Amino acid sequence: MDNKQKALAAGAAFLLTAGVAVSTWYFSKGRKPAADAGAASQEEVKVEEEVIDPNWPGFDDPSSKDNHYLSKVEAYSRSQYVSDVNYLLTLGFVKGGETFCGKVTIDYNLSKKTEDFVEGGDNSECLFIDYKGKLIKSLTVNGKKIGPNTPNVWVKHRIYIPKAHQIVGQNKCVVEFETFFVTDCQGMQYFKDDADGSEYIYSELEPDYCHIIFPCFDQPDLKATHKSCIVAPEDWEVITNSAKLSVTAAASFSDNT
Repeated sequence: MDNKQKALAAGAAFLLTAGVAVSTWYFSKGRKPAADAGAASQEEVKVEEEVIDPNWPGFDDPSSKDNHYLSKVEAYSRSQYVSDVNYLLTLGFVKGGETFCGKVTIDYNLSKKTEDFVEGGDNSECLFIDYKGKLIKSLTVNGKKIGPNTPNVWVKHRIYIPKAHQIVGQNKCVVEFETFFVTDCQGMQYFKDDADGSEYIYSELEPDYCHIIFPCFDQPDLKATHKSCIVAPEDWEVITNSAKLSVTAAASFSDNT
């Protein structure tokens, strides 16, 4: 297990067990989440569990370095059937400035099921989550994992949710991912001071750069609440424009542990 994976594992463990993290904060804006957003839906996803090779690296997007923009038609369509969105996000940072790992749990309400992605077709009314990154290591929708046997999952910065995995009502999508740092101020910016070797990162999310950091419904009329856990090197200071809930020292790790 490399340091990026260990950082993510440490943050996830804090959130799922102790409820604390290296730096955690809560921010709420706009529409309130459903009253029972964390509860499982009454409807069961009737799809066979996909057997996934443990050595499978995950999904990649061949066009990850290209620019693909959300259209007005796609945004309007999605806003008609997606609501009550909530994010539980863990990001694990290590020094080096190449990539960082994360895990996000997205709770959302779906008013209707949408059709599956069709290659070469009009997919503007399909259900998808925006994400521009390096790798999707794991994708689970309503308790069922989606693997390499499912075609057209991640296409042009869109994670398409198969109709068979959708539920009318409350849905839950869990994504483990790896994202590139950026140097163009669109996403998670990385800078190294040549004078003293110090490293700095900061997030640049407006107007529509949030999906360059983590998978999300990246359009302004889909307001959401979120809770975030940041795992960072001990000598880094985490600064946020929202109040920190807690700060906890994580166990140290090395390449040999």
